[in-house]
This record gives sequence, C-alpha cells and structure tokens, in this order.
Amino acid sequence: MKKFIPLFVTVLMLSLFVTPVFALGENGSFETGTDPGAYTELSSGAGNIDNWTIVSGSIDYIGTYWPAFEGSRSIDMSGTAAGSISQTFTTVIGTTYEVTFDMAGNPDGGPVDKTMTVMATGGLEEDYTFDSTDSTLAAMGWLPKKYTFTATATDTILTFTSTTAGSFGPALDNVKIEETTIPDEDEDEDEDSEDEIGRPEDNHGWYVSTAEKEVRHDVAQSRAGMPEQSKKKDR
Repeated sequence: MKKFIPLFVTVLMLSLFVTPVFALGENGSFETGTDPGAYTELSSGAGNIDNWTIVSGSIDYIGTYWPAFEGSRSIDMSGTAAGSISQTFTTVIGTTYEVTFDMAGNPDGGPVDKTMTVMATGGLEEDYTFDSTDSTLAAMGWLPKKYTFTATATDTILTFTSTTAGSFGPALDNVKIEETTIPDEDEDEDEDSEDEIGRPEDNHGWYVSTAEKEVRHDVAQSRAGMPEQSKKKDR
C-alpha cells in the first residue's frame, strides 16, 4: 500500500534545507510615481518616483517613449546632463547582497557606448557599459547586469550614476536587491584553535604539547620492566 506525505509536511521538510533569500528595496521597476506620459525630465531633489531620490544632475522618467524591460516605466540616466539616483534600505552588517538590474541605452543619439556606475555604502564602485549600436526605440535590447557588495552599515545607500555626457544616456530598469549570504557566527573563531590539551585541531597528529609529553613519560615509567622509549633491533 502506498503512503502519501501531506503537502504541508513536504513543504516543511524542503524549507529546512533551503537557504532563505530575502528581497529588499522598493519600486525597482519605477512603476509607482507621477505618471511621466511619454517621458518627464526630473532634476536633483524631485520626488516624482516613489522610494527613489534624484541625487544629482537630471534624468528622464520614461513612460511610453520606449518599452521598459519590466512593466511600463524605466529611466534614462541622462536628462539634459548625466544624473544619479539612489535608494536607502536596511541591511545586516557583514551580509552579502546581490543587486541585479537591466540596462540599455537611449538610441536617439551618441555616444554609442552608454556608461554608468553602481555603488553601495561600503562597497566598491563598479562600471557598466551598454553598446547601443543595434538598439531602436521599438527594440531597446535590454541586458541583465549584476552588482555585489557586503554591508558595512545597517542602512545602505545604493546609487546609480550616469557617466554619459549629453542627453542620450544609459537606460535602467528592473532593479532587484537580494540577501545572498549571512555571516557565520563562528567565522571569528581562529581556524587554528587548540583543543583542550593545547593541540591545534588541524595538526593531524604531528603536534604533541609539553603537558601531554609529561603524561606519556609518567605512563612509560609506571610500566614495570618497560623502558621509557622502545628500541628496535638493527637488522
């Protein structure tokens, strides 16, 4: 007779062996905010896009002007000049996070290579490039990109900055932030820590402490008729 495991038991068992992944951040596809129509230029300080701050320069908040990668809205990171946007979110110090996003480029004008940088608090700034040679307003050619950092603060600022001068910059959409690794509670312990008799745990039998030598010496002396050290006959 076949036995069937209830579905909820199966799910519970699987959950015990899966490392949790937590999604962070808000409005990564820029879907909520003031309706940009075809597009709206936004300058530093504008609050038109929910959960995002325009830090410097200007950007174009794109609506129907070109198809977004996800949803119906995206960003041209260069409005009339190179701009930058940021979002702040809660992190755990020592935890590694992965930021994924999709990148394209405004095909209306040069340069062909659209460039921008990504940086999180305490992380390294990384450069990203998109070749817009084959891009059109109907077919943007979005490509996936990835940025990884380890949190150094409980509040982390993630910033995207255009490094393309002029009005035809890199396009940004579908920003996702995920926690990928949690710091090990035992990572601060010395890998070469000693055991209770003073012997390194990874010495593989090569190391004998002074205290252990004394114990072995006393045992050898207590054996009647036995020398402290064995002597093998020469052959």
